[in-house]
Amino acid sequence: MISKAKIKQIKALQVKKYRKQEQCFVVEGTKSVLELLKADFDVIWLAGTEAFLKQNEKLARHGTEVVNATSAELVAAGSFQTNDGALAIAKMKPNVAFSLGAEEVALVLDDIRDPGNLGTIIRTADWYGVTHIIASEETADFYNSKVLT
Repeated sequence: MISKAKIKQIKALQVKKYRKQEQCFVVEGTKSVLELLKADFDVIWLAGTEAFLKQNEKLARHGTEVVNATSAELVAAGSFQTNDGALAIAKMKPNVAFSLGAEEVALVLDDIRDPGNLGTIIRTADWYGVTHIIASEETADFYNSKVLT
């Protein structure tokens, strides 16, 4: 069961100001949460249906708080209208300077304000093998739920 305090935290993390303040973000939906668990992000909290948790118990890392929840609780806690699988909170990664190798490509973005468009651009760049993205300050928040889905 997801506590009222955790629901309040999840709702707060849907706002950029609080994501930045806590350095955490929310990921919703079975597919997105599975990708998060397979990536090298520090997942600090995971809620899932009994079926999801049973099927993916090996993906939960040591130190991750795992909570069994119903689909209705997941919908109430998150921003999706339907969520029949999982919801997670993860720590943001710090921005780091990098240098490009001779064969590497970087994508430079300026003033992409729509989070849905930014998400589409990032997924397309990933498909083409782009590993570095540089964005202006005006570009939408990379950790916005519309970017992540």
